[in-house]
Amino acid sequence: MEKGVKIEHHNVLGLSSIYDETTFGDVDATGSCNSKKTISDRKKYTVYYACYVAEKDSRPYYYYNGSWTKENPTAKLPNGKENSKYIIKSGNNGYNYYIAEKVNIQYYVLSMGDLTLESGTGKRNFWTYLKDTLYNMYKDS
Repeated sequence: MEKGVKIEHHNVLGLSSIYDETTFGDVDATGSCNSKKTISDRKKYTVYYACYVAEKDSRPYYYYNGSWTKENPTAKLPNGKENSKYIIKSGNNGYNYYIAEKVNIQYYVLSMGDLTLESGTGKRNFWTYLKDTLYNMYKDS
């Protein structure tokens, strides 16, 4: 297991011993209640996805399918197409859809360092940083 990620603890995602107010980036996703389909409370409150970045420019870790990994399930494939194995954008409504559980998910940004969620901010945009900057830094390792 990589340094910093401890999954042996009995907390929701295994981060209680390393997460504090200095954590650079943390995004969690649960089942979305903003869906045309009715979903159970269990699905609404289950964490299906998380991304954890301890310090700026450190390796991101991703939680999905019940475990932590270095593989970003939302990254584009080398041919530029969407990775359709885990999480996809669902149609024109823009929902993020978690394939394994057949559920739309809702992202919650808990920490984003000195970045912003405003669109049009380029490399200062948190989503661009996660999906492009960090992905390109660690895609070959």
